[in-house]
Amino acid sequence: MRLVRDYARIRVPATTVLASSRDGEKLGVALNMCDDYAITVTVGQSRAMITGPNKQVFPQNESHPTIEAIFATLDILQEPHAGISLIGQTAIPPAAGLGARSAAVVAGIAAVRHLYGYPAEFTNNQIIEIARKLGVSPERASAILSGNGCGYWQNQNSSHIWPVELAADLPATLMLPEFGKNRDQHTYSVGPISALLRGLTNDPQILTHVCPTFLVPQTQDERVAYSAHILTALHKAQWPALMCGSGPAFIVFARLESNMCAMLKEQGYVAHETSWGTGLEVVSAT
Repeated sequence: MRLVRDYARIRVPATTVLASSRDGEKLGVALNMCDDYAITVTVGQSRAMITGPNKQVFPQNESHPTIEAIFATLDILQEPHAGISLIGQTAIPPAAGLGARSAAVVAGIAAVRHLYGYPAEFTNNQIIEIARKLGVSPERASAILSGNGCGYWQNQNSSHIWPVELAADLPATLMLPEFGKNRDQHTYSVGPISALLRGLTNDPQILTHVCPTFLVPQTQDERVAYSAHILTALHKAQWPALMCGSGPAFIVFARLESNMCAMLKEQGYVAHETSWGTGLEVVSAT
């Protein structure tokens, strides 16, 4: 392959895994919150300049997940490394179950594809496979690339990914905790995909009954445990809500009135009216 561009700007959405089953099924969705990464090939040392909530989270050098993903992809393609200048404008909060690191990794892999001029063999499936090797779950990677929803099924012998067209008019409010995860030595106990898909695509009335069936497993994070406590209370009050991935952010499938938002604000959560996001976008590549 041959490098045909030296610049790419990649916009990647937040994603979350809303549910998983014991049968190996998972549901990933993209949200309308994005990080923006500008990648320039240079001859100098690799460096990163990041603004937004991930400024203090990811290293601002060659160890940034996007730059690491670029180099790992080049290794897989057996292409030489070059210096990378990365500028990131981030909006996805870290450690909230919204895939901030996943977005950074997929941005790096996709940037290589664009910089090399879309080789025919470099398909979305290959991006998903490279992302999997770098710790990004297939359902997240697929949702990042294509937007909307993505179903994923796996057993010992095979796996399958399929697109899910979520109802465009389904209301959703993303609840972001004011404080991220804070792991300690304690373990906190908190107490099927097909039905959930039906509720998210064309029958939202059943969500109040389906959401409580997806329990949060034990966690070593106090904030996640508290979010699970809030979810339990919401379920008892007939509110359809699910944890975002491993939390502590969660989604309520409804538009919340100001008094409800104020009540949750007192508990440490900030409401963001949301919708399903579009897939990865190359804003510019020259």
